[in-house]
Amino acid sequence: MKYEITSVRAGWLASKKDNIRKIIALENELLKLEQLDIPPEHVFGTGFYARTIKVPKGGCLTGKIHLTEHIFMLSAGEMTVFTEDGPKHIKAPYQAVCKPGTKRAGYAHEDCICTNVHITGETDIEKLEVELVCNDLLMLGV
Repeated sequence: MKYEITSVRAGWLASKKDNIRKIIALENELLKLEQLDIPPEHVFGTGFYARTIKVPKGGCLTGKIHLTEHIFMLSAGEMTVFTEDGPKHIKAPYQAVCKPGTKRAGYAHEDCICTNVHITGETDIEKLEVELVCNDLLMLGV
Protein backbone atom coordinates (compact mmCIF):
# COMPACT_ATOMS: atom_id res chain seq x y z
CA MET A 1 0.00 0.00 0.00
CA LYS A 2 1.35 3.42 -0.95
CA TYR A 3 1.18 6.52 1.24
CA GLU A 4 2.02 10.11 0.55
CA ILE A 5 3.02 13.19 2.52
CA THR A 6 2.79 16.54 0.83
CA SER A 7 3.19 20.08 2.02
CA VAL A 8 0.01 22.13 2.08
CA ARG A 9 -0.07 25.87 1.41
CA ALA A 10 3.66 26.54 1.79
CA GLY A 11 2.87 30.24 2.32
CA TRP A 12 1.25 29.27 5.62
CA LEU A 13 4.60 28.12 6.99
CA ALA A 14 6.03 30.65 9.37
CA SER A 15 7.98 30.41 12.58
CA LYS A 16 7.22 27.53 14.91
CA LYS A 17 5.73 29.97 17.44
CA ASP A 18 3.47 31.47 14.78
CA ASN A 19 2.25 28.00 13.84
CA ILE A 20 1.56 27.12 17.48
CA ARG A 21 -0.36 30.38 17.87
CA LYS A 22 -2.47 29.42 14.84
CA ILE A 23 -3.25 26.02 16.36
CA ILE A 24 -4.28 27.70 19.62
CA ALA A 25 -6.44 30.23 17.74
CA LEU A 26 -8.11 27.37 15.86
CA GLU A 27 -8.67 25.53 19.13
CA ASN A 28 -10.31 28.62 20.66
CA GLU A 29 -12.68 28.89 17.69
CA LEU A 30 -13.49 25.17 17.73
CA LEU A 31 -14.40 25.38 21.43
CA LYS A 32 -17.20 27.79 20.47
CA LEU A 33 -18.82 25.11 18.26
CA GLU A 34 -20.73 21.93 19.00
CA GLN A 35 -18.18 19.31 20.06
CA LEU A 36 -17.77 15.91 18.46
CA ASP A 37 -18.03 12.88 20.71
CA ILE A 38 -14.76 11.03 20.07
CA PRO A 39 -14.22 8.54 22.90
CA PRO A 40 -10.69 7.13 23.05
CA GLU A 41 -9.93 3.41 23.06
CA HIS A 42 -7.17 2.40 25.48
CA VAL A 43 -4.85 -0.59 25.05
CA PHE A 44 -2.13 -1.56 27.51
CA GLY A 45 0.81 -3.90 27.09
CA THR A 46 4.01 -4.57 28.95
CA GLY A 47 5.69 -1.18 29.05
CA PHE A 48 3.38 0.64 26.62
CA TYR A 49 0.03 2.37 26.29
CA ALA A 50 -1.84 3.00 23.03
CA ARG A 51 -4.66 5.53 22.74
CA THR A 52 -6.80 5.38 19.59
CA ILE A 53 -9.49 7.76 18.37
CA LYS A 54 -11.80 7.52 15.37
CA VAL A 55 -12.30 10.90 13.72
CA PRO A 56 -15.25 11.17 11.33
CA LYS A 57 -14.90 12.69 7.88
CA GLY A 58 -15.09 16.48 8.20
CA GLY A 59 -14.02 16.38 11.85
CA CYS A 60 -11.61 19.06 13.01
CA LEU A 61 -9.84 18.67 16.33
CA THR A 62 -6.90 19.78 18.41
CA GLY A 63 -4.90 17.84 20.94
CA LYS A 64 -3.20 18.59 24.20
CA ILE A 65 0.54 19.25 24.46
CA HIS A 66 2.41 15.95 24.60
CA LEU A 67 5.09 15.73 27.27
CA THR A 68 6.94 12.65 26.04
CA GLU A 69 8.32 11.29 22.79
CA HIS A 70 5.79 8.92 21.27
CA ILE A 71 4.67 7.32 18.02
CA PHE A 72 1.71 8.76 16.12
CA MET A 73 -0.01 6.49 13.58
CA LEU A 74 -2.76 7.08 11.07
CA SER A 75 -4.01 3.57 10.30
CA ALA A 76 -7.04 4.56 8.22
CA GLY A 77 -8.10 7.63 6.30
CA GLU A 78 -6.60 10.85 5.09
CA MET A 79 -6.10 14.06 7.02
CA THR A 80 -4.28 17.35 7.18
CA VAL A 81 -2.28 17.61 10.40
CA PHE A 82 -0.99 20.94 11.70
CA THR A 83 2.01 21.09 14.06
CA GLU A 84 4.59 23.70 14.98
CA ASP A 85 6.31 22.71 11.72
CA GLY A 86 3.24 23.67 9.68
CA PRO A 87 0.59 21.60 7.90
CA LYS A 88 1.08 18.18 6.29
CA HIS A 89 -1.39 16.20 4.26
CA ILE A 90 -1.07 12.55 5.30
CA LYS A 91 -2.68 9.31 4.16
CA ALA A 92 -2.82 5.95 5.92
CA PRO A 93 -0.72 4.05 6.54
CA TYR A 94 1.41 6.74 8.17
CA GLN A 95 3.54 6.89 11.28
CA ALA A 96 5.91 9.40 12.83
CA VAL A 97 7.87 9.94 16.01
CA CYS A 98 6.61 13.02 17.86
CA LYS A 99 8.87 14.95 20.20
CA PRO A 100 7.94 16.36 23.62
CA GLY A 101 6.10 19.68 23.33
CA THR A 102 4.10 18.59 20.28
CA LYS A 103 0.62 20.09 19.90
CA ARG A 104 -1.41 19.05 16.86
CA ALA A 105 -4.58 20.02 15.09
CA GLY A 106 -6.16 17.91 12.39
CA TYR A 107 -8.86 17.93 9.75
CA ALA A 108 -10.19 14.55 8.57
CA HIS A 109 -10.74 14.40 4.80
CA GLU A 110 -12.02 10.83 5.30
CA ASP A 111 -12.99 8.77 8.34
CA CYS A 112 -9.69 8.37 10.21
CA ILE A 113 -8.19 6.16 12.88
CA CYS A 114 -5.39 7.83 14.84
CA THR A 115 -3.24 6.18 17.51
CA ASN A 116 -0.58 7.47 19.87
CA VAL A 117 1.72 4.86 21.41
CA HIS A 118 3.55 5.84 24.62
CA ILE A 119 6.26 4.02 26.54
CA THR A 120 4.97 3.74 30.10
CA GLY A 121 4.12 1.17 32.70
CA GLU A 122 1.21 3.22 34.03
CA THR A 123 -2.31 1.87 33.48
CA ASP A 124 -4.42 4.44 35.38
CA ILE A 125 -5.98 6.81 32.81
CA GLU A 126 -6.03 9.80 35.20
CA LYS A 127 -2.34 9.32 36.04
CA LEU A 128 -1.53 8.90 32.35
CA GLU A 129 -3.14 12.28 31.61
CA VAL A 130 -0.75 13.90 34.10
CA GLU A 131 2.27 11.93 32.86
CA LEU A 132 1.74 12.32 29.11
CA VAL A 133 -0.13 15.55 28.29
CA CYS A 134 -0.86 19.06 29.54
CA ASN A 135 -2.45 22.34 28.44
CA ASP A 136 0.33 24.61 29.77
CA LEU A 137 0.90 26.99 26.85
CA LEU A 138 3.88 28.53 28.67
CA MET A 139 5.67 25.25 27.99
CA LEU A 140 5.45 26.04 24.28
CA GLY A 141 6.87 29.53 24.76
CA VAL A 142 3.96 31.34 23.08
